[in-house]
Amino acid sequence: MKNFNDYFEYAEDYPSGKVFDILPWNVEWCYCSTTFLNGFINYVKIKKAYVISRYTKWDEEADNSIKIKELTGWKDFKGTKKEHYDILTRYDTGSNCFNFQGLDNAFSDDVLILARVDHDVEKKEQKNCPIYADSCQADVGPEENCFIFFWYDRDCSDSCIGRFKTKDSEEDVITSFSAYCTSETLNNEGGEEAKEIPLPYFAHAWIHD
Repeated sequence: MKNFNDYFEYAEDYPSGKVFDILPWNVEWCYCSTTFLNGFINYVKIKKAYVISRYTKWDEEADNSIKIKELTGWKDFKGTKKEHYDILTRYDTGSNCFNFQGLDNAFSDDVLILARVDHDVEKKEQKNCPIYADSCQADVGPEENCFIFFWYDRDCSDSCIGRFKTKDSEEDVITSFSAYCTSETLNNEGGEEAKEIPLPYFAHAWIHD
């Protein structure tokens, strides 16, 4: 009987380049599970993120609780969407003041993220893998930038993801993304606005749903 491991030619650790292979260029996939997005979000460099006002107004009570750390230990906190946002994006008490909440649950609304996917030559050269290819950048021209867009929907099966390459500068792409996230089209709760999520929020822990 064959040893089970012999069915595999080799094992590749942390295949961060390969994970993007299935995403076509400049196509947005919609109505995806948030768990599908989670297969990509931890392998990118987040540049900008917003929580929009699509389901819940800022002064409405959130439909979930978050865990915060107090002197007596962890406790559940349930407040308005704005109160949750203020706690989750506050760093004056240290990065361990709250338990990381899933992106489709933390803010009681949709979270949109723009991230860069960069060519990692050093990592590629260190790979001991005969067919390893930095597929993320293999067909990207020298003047093109590679980005990936995430839309974490409160309805967990309605999320979106898309990879695109462009000759536009990073600054222009971020400006376009910000205008999109803060538009009245996405924030349809009558006078409500989107709020930017500070980037340190994502450095707190492994991102999950």
